[in-house]
Amino acid sequence: MSKRKANINDVANLAGVSIASVSRVINNSPLVNFETAERVRKVIADVGYKPATRGRTAAVATGVWVV
Repeated sequence: MSKRKANINDVANLAGVSIASVSRVINNSPLVNFETAERVRKVIADVGYKPATRGRTAAVATGVWVV
């Protein structure tokens, strides 16, 4: 991988899954197949992906929840 930071799109492409699946793995959702979760975790470790805390903080700070 190049010198730029890996993002969620990179992880999804390398793991062969959707961005939503990567998000579910990061958030420990029980909806993800065990093998898929392991594959995503391996890619995350290999590329050194770290979720952006700023984005998560902004999403929570808005107080808007979709039900």
